[in-house]
Amino acid sequence: MIRLRFIRTLFLALFILLLSGCGAQRHAQGDAAPKAVFDNTRDTFTLDMENTLFDVTNQFFLEVDSVVSDSRCPKGVECIWEGNAEVRLHLKMNNSATHLLTLNTNPRFGQDTTINHVNFRLLELNPYPVANKKAPYYNYEVKMAVERNKFP
Repeated sequence: MIRLRFIRTLFLALFILLLSGCGAQRHAQGDAAPKAVFDNTRDTFTLDMENTLFDVTNQFFLEVDSVVSDSRCPKGVECIWEGNAEVRLHLKMNNSATHLLTLNTNPRFGQDTTINHVNFRLLELNPYPVANKKAPYYNYEVKMAVERNKFP
């Protein structure tokens, strides 16, 4: 049991070192590192299309896979409904389970999900569409909130 815990801890430490090296390389190339604001009960962060977030408190890795669709009503256009953007994310929990999350900007659809007592909520997808302008795919940023449920 102790040996398994040691191996798991060693593997996690090596993975973090590997990930931090990749992040340093991206940062050296001019890409922004994930921005995060943490407190004891709720984590809110912005994640771009090229970075991976490691949440030490909740023990998970999260990265944006893709923006599946973006039908939000563009600024400067009058629409009959507000539209929706659908975002796909890869989540790897500390127990090695990998999940594919699909979250939406429109409250009529699934904006959040809970896995292993951790709630993941999509708060925003930026940039917001503008009439007659298509945002490059790599410019998207996802604002998320993560909250550990107090009662499992």
